[in-house]
Amino acid sequence: MRPVGYLWKTPAGLVGDRGAYYDYVVGGNGLFVEAEGPYMAARIPVAEAEVRGLAPLETQIALRHGLIPDCLFELALSEMLKDPGREKYLAVTWQDGYHLYLPEQETTGGSVKYSTADNVVLDLHSHGGMAAFFSGQDDRDEQGLRLYGVVGHLDS
Repeated sequence: MRPVGYLWKTPAGLVGDRGAYYDYVVGGNGLFVEAEGPYMAARIPVAEAEVRGLAPLETQIALRHGLIPDCLFELALSEMLKDPGREKYLAVTWQDGYHLYLPEQETTGGSVKYSTADNVVLDLHSHGGMAAFFSGQDDRDEQGLRLYGVVGHLDS
């Protein structure tokens, strides 16, 4: 099996060969990337285009074990607010249920160094008093098939 697959969304369904890691899918409304893992499946747009004769595709994210409970985000936010001037990392993991994971970490006002678990569904980190945005470092770090979030302005 090839690492990357190439598919077309015809009115009758998907046509082409799937890849081992992810697929490029062309639909009537553009190019998408589609991937599946043990905790989620996702299809995200890469480029809009009108492709006559193909069926349109929709953006999709499906968590295999249902929605993450709101209380885990509230707990993560409470942990981040303990020291709002420093960046902090937390994750939501899956093992017979969703759990909050807080590893040992080195934090400063502008960075955080940590190790991740293998069963992460959602990576969260704070930017302390700065705005919530994905930095260039975040983009380099965030390479797995999972959800990512940044929390900012913890000082207000």
